[in-house]
Amino acid sequence: MKIKIEKMGINGEGIGYIDRLPTFIENAYPGEIVEAEIIKRFDRYVIAKRLDLIQQSPHRIVSPCPIQDQCGGCSIMTLSLEQQLKEKEKLLYESLRKYMSGKVPRIRPIVANPSPLGYRNQCKFPISLNQGTLTSGMYKPNSNYFVSIDHCIVHDADVERVRKEVMRLSNEYRLPSFNPPKYQGLRYIVLRSFDGNVQVTLVTGQLKLPAKFVEDISKIEGVKAIAQSINDVRHSREIIKNKTDILWGSKTITCTMNGIDLVVSPQSFFQLNIKQANAIYNKVVSSIEPCDCIVEAYCGIGAMSLMVKHIAKEVIGIDSIQAAIDNANINAQINNADNVKFIAGDAAANLQKLAETKKIDVLIVDPPRSGLSDQMLEIIKKSDIKQIIYVSCNPSTLAKNLEILQPEYDIIEITPYDMFSHTPLIETVVNLKRKSAE
Repeated sequence: MKIKIEKMGINGEGIGYIDRLPTFIENAYPGEIVEAEIIKRFDRYVIAKRLDLIQQSPHRIVSPCPIQDQCGGCSIMTLSLEQQLKEKEKLLYESLRKYMSGKVPRIRPIVANPSPLGYRNQCKFPISLNQGTLTSGMYKPNSNYFVSIDHCIVHDADVERVRKEVMRLSNEYRLPSFNPPKYQGLRYIVLRSFDGNVQVTLVTGQLKLPAKFVEDISKIEGVKAIAQSINDVRHSREIIKNKTDILWGSKTITCTMNGIDLVVSPQSFFQLNIKQANAIYNKVVSSIEPCDCIVEAYCGIGAMSLMVKHIAKEVIGIDSIQAAIDNANINAQINNADNVKFIAGDAAANLQKLAETKKIDVLIVDPPRSGLSDQMLEIIKKSDIKQIIYVSCNPSTLAKNLEILQPEYDIIEITPYDMFSHTPLIETVVNLKRKSAE
């Protein structure tokens, strides 16, 4: 059957309609007409598969990556960069329109990614045995089909160079893969690169890595740290477990952002696009006026907390991951941030404790894709926090959270950022001020 694609979905799929039901079709862009077959029909929507492209969008281009249609990591790479930005703006607008009552707030133009290729300074690739050779790559979406990746064009050049060398050495030393029946070998290769300095983390089953193998990795140009994380849980969603051993080099790797030195351990989350993260952090800093107390929830290694240290007399960061807080405390020391402290624990519970004992002027939140919890939202609504800076990675949960905060807070500014080019993902910074604070 023929279907006209009306808009893009939040995961980059095309959306058309069959019998008035929204129909989701991969690799189909707004304005295109496709021949499709129904894969599965649900009560409220339909999943279909594109069989043929009858009418092509003028914005469709040839992918610069030869395996883009297989690995699924860059699902909208065949859409022009200019149109990618327009579609992301529409996705944010549609989320706000769908979940918020009243007039949709004004959205500033999306901030383009300064480096649409080679921007990812981190790699987390599974490892598989392919015809007797260990390869790193990705699993095709919604399948167990492993796609070997020789070269990834959205990765930082140092990440790719070191990845290839580590895989070459893994084969040279005939290391096993994490496959049945023993599930002991190499499972993932995780790399971080800051200014040419690379942190290598090998995720394995119960495997003792040869000392000479580790030594040879240490000789790769730019490698500053080598770690091993044991993860032998077959169906684990986690990649790096808390138990991580440093096999060679430094326990952390250092990144400098906006004049702040930040140490990052293998277990800690950190931004995957440093250039665009800098732009987001600059927006956060410029949105806050001098005050007494700033609290950052979901602070990670403390980057934003340290960047606003000159604005407030006191800054407090909260995160549930102890390894991140350990890094944050070191970062406070090396940046001489005597007015910044960090708390390990639940964000909502600790925010409530702080709100009961001190006056919080500004709250910075950068929650996971699930957004702010009901408990967190209730604490914020009952507080007298004057300003909230909300950094979001999910337009849908952002819009739902803003709808709940709307009675108490005015939305001053919404700025989207293209953090991950060639994917439908959007980062958004929202500045809110309490109505009673006017």
